[in-house]
Amino acid sequence: MNTPVLHFNRAHYLDLSPYPLRVTQPVATGMPAVLFESSQERLLAKQMAAMQGQAAAVLGMSTLHLFWDWFELVRQTPVQVFMAQDTYPFIQLLAKRAFTPQRLQTFRDMAELAKQLAQVSPASLVMVVADSWSLRRNQPFAVKSCLKLLSGRRGLLVLDDTQTCGLLGHNPSRQLPFGGGGGGILPWVGVATEQVVLITSLAKALGTPVAVLSGNAAVVDCFRQQSHTRTYCSPPSPWLVEHALHALQQNAQTGGRRRRSLVGHIHYFQAQLQGVGIYWEGGIFPVQKLVFPYDWQCVAIYRYLRQRQVETVVTRSDSGACALTVVLRAGHRREDIRRLVILLTQAVAQLPTPLRGRVRSGCPFSPELL
Repeated sequence: MNTPVLHFNRAHYLDLSPYPLRVTQPVATGMPAVLFESSQERLLAKQMAAMQGQAAAVLGMSTLHLFWDWFELVRQTPVQVFMAQDTYPFIQLLAKRAFTPQRLQTFRDMAELAKQLAQVSPASLVMVVADSWSLRRNQPFAVKSCLKLLSGRRGLLVLDDTQTCGLLGHNPSRQLPFGGGGGGILPWVGVATEQVVLITSLAKALGTPVAVLSGNAAVVDCFRQQSHTRTYCSPPSPWLVEHALHALQQNAQTGGRRRRSLVGHIHYFQAQLQGVGIYWEGGIFPVQKLVFPYDWQCVAIYRYLRQRQVETVVTRSDSGACALTVVLRAGHRREDIRRLVILLTQAVAQLPTPLRGRVRSGCPFSPELL
């Protein structure tokens, strides 16, 4: 009897119920988005804007399409761009393509950003770009601190909210660190402002490869009118739009329970790791990184797990160390997590060189710290 594969490499954090297999929409519209926007597309955009705490939204095929268009739009203005160093790689590539080195700077933290902004005239147009949650650093972007730096300036904060959409939400607490509703980073930190533009894929917690750009009505309307991909590319498939609407319905009905289950899984996984001797990072976020002193140890354990039908991901931590990334989901069972930890323990015991790391307790997970 074959052992079922355990996937700890998928980012469908909530494991929402599958969409019912009924065909009510065509696969494609056969025309670009600028010529036709269905009632379902408008409904999905409206629901996403409301969930994220934004005034308006427009759909896109992917965050790649939306960031391409966004940078093409703003490059026509004399904007000065400040990008977090840990922003998702393809966003950095698109920014470097769109802006000259004189117009694009990177920063590591708020202190460095403050120094860079101090060298720019308050009358200048500025734009800060970052991921709302840094997987490399295992922490959220300091939204409130950044907005304080932008206060009184002609500036926008543009966030890729893919990781937190559907996962984080309003009124987080120690008992419910993810908060409620799944609206993402802005409800989680309690911010409502016209200075933030969110570009988000629904492919993580909500499990649907559709993207959305949201912000104040004027910004969204300008983007809608001048978007190149809306003119020359197909819109999201009507099938995917319908699937996304189903995902939002599932989130409204069962999202709270799924987020509570996920928090329990994370605590259980971390508790089971105690005594194994592996240094781990990740706090309360579903993406947990097991960091090893030597790269070969990480790769050896990855291969050991894979040979036993357990899939993980080899990545790097913020320090550059090799890390075995484990992605936890609401649909995992405790016995699945226990099996993973047992295999990790066995793999560590077989290493010719013992680990000399330590197990670190999870970092605090509260927007009050931002």
